[in-house]
Amino acid sequence: MEEDRRRWSEKHAELREVLKQPKDIQAVLDHFLPVHAYVHAAEMSGLKDGSFTDEVWQGITADLARKISAEDDHSFVWIFWHLARIEDITMNLLIGGRPQVIDQDDWLKKVNAPFRHAGNDITPGEMTALNEKVDVDALRAYRSAVGQSTRVVVAAMDPKDVKKKVDPARLQRVMAQGDLLPTAVGPIGYWAGLTYAGLLLMPPTRHCLLHHNEALRLRKKLLKK
Repeated sequence: MEEDRRRWSEKHAELREVLKQPKDIQAVLDHFLPVHAYVHAAEMSGLKDGSFTDEVWQGITADLARKISAEDDHSFVWIFWHLARIEDITMNLLIGGRPQVIDQDDWLKKVNAPFRHAGNDITPGEMTALNEKVDVDALRAYRSAVGQSTRVVVAAMDPKDVKKKVDPARLQRVMAQGDLLPTAVGPIGYWAGLTYAGLLLMPPTRHCLLHHNEALRLRKKLLKK
């Protein structure tokens, strides 16, 4: 899979170039969708050969997904909750200006998460509660639902949108809705400085790759025990 990740990085670089001056939204989709598919479960996109997400989850049971190794700060549960929430916030609310997936179809209840925030600056007590309470299968299904929604949002974009920046009112809603902890305001300033192109290049793609690499390292430790 190392070769796959090298190709992914190349495809991500191609996406970056396309987003500089896209001719039409199809050009964006042609480059974004394969990159996005690789960091989601294959069932989300219909990817035939498996994905990086499928790889890192191999052998990880619900019990293992709740564990944190002695050398690490996060569990599989935290990693994939965080990835799903950040993508949901940035793609649906910040770019799409539409309700987040977490607020539809009782997803918060289905996942059984003890809070809705993305897990940035999480307290030890909240980490314990998240790991103990979350329904792991529902969490994975929620993340796939977020991925599918992202693809709808991107397909609805106008090529001119890639140069836009986020409406400040939408950023205010992130905090008002409790999508981030009051102590975790760093992402707000970061997102405010990005264009839509910048957002596409990070939360639903590069951000996912970074945390999948973290999950892969954690997987190796968990499966050794």
